[in-house]
Amino acid sequence: MWDFLGVIVEQLSETFRWFLIGYFGTIALLILLYKNQLLNNSSPFGFIKKVSYYIFLPVYVAIVCWFLSATIIVEKDAKQMAEYSLNKVEDSTLTLFLKEAVTYSTDWIDGEITTKEELVNTYLKKNGYEMGSYSTQVVEWTLNNGLEYIKKQAIEKGTIRVGEESINFPLLIQEYLNESKGMASAPFSYLKGMTFKVIHSYAKKLYWLYVFLLFIVVLILGLDIYFKLRNRNNSKELSLNPEDLLENNQDKLPNSQRKINKK
Repeated sequence: MWDFLGVIVEQLSETFRWFLIGYFGTIALLILLYKNQLLNNSSPFGFIKKVSYYIFLPVYVAIVCWFLSATIIVEKDAKQMAEYSLNKVEDSTLTLFLKEAVTYSTDWIDGEITTKEELVNTYLKKNGYEMGSYSTQVVEWTLNNGLEYIKKQAIEKGTIRVGEESINFPLLIQEYLNESKGMASAPFSYLKGMTFKVIHSYAKKLYWLYVFLLFIVVLILGLDIYFKLRNRNNSKELSLNPEDLLENNQDKLPNSQRKINKK
């Protein structure tokens, strides 16, 4: 998460125009609201509030827009990079791994390898991968999830049952390769979907944060407009029209005269 945020900070220099868009867009909105007398400016601190609006709100919104634009670009670039990396791994690693893993059936039967994790580790060690390095961890994650995809396919076809512990993965891989004609593209489509989902989950958390931060501005301005309109309506109700008052008094005079005459 923090690594993802660090990439966003690095991207800010390329998205500074969105800072300007947010800044001047907010100023234009404030001018429009004040011009139409929709913001309350009649209190003793009205001038101070107006100055605060023009100083702080544009900068606040501009920063949020700035980070939002950078996050969108980083998410897009991360997905493109992940797709490129997965395509390279698909061509050079997963297909070779599946074909080699079939040859480990004897080790599986003898009990030297009993889990898909051990199967992956055996392949990595035999092919000279540096165990513990970041690049090896990525390959390991890819191969384990590729095997998990093959396992799910076998469960759907009824080859194995859900929760079954004793699974002969070399046999499952052999059956999968026979059915798919040696192609490993289906597991990679699955891996690509998983990778995109992880990337978007990081970005989604930030998107919700940006929505909340912008909602604060909408709430402040919305409440100000509401109280301004309410005060305006109350003022109209309290104000008296002299012409209406005169007409009402003229109507009352004949009635009063009649009462006097009757007495």
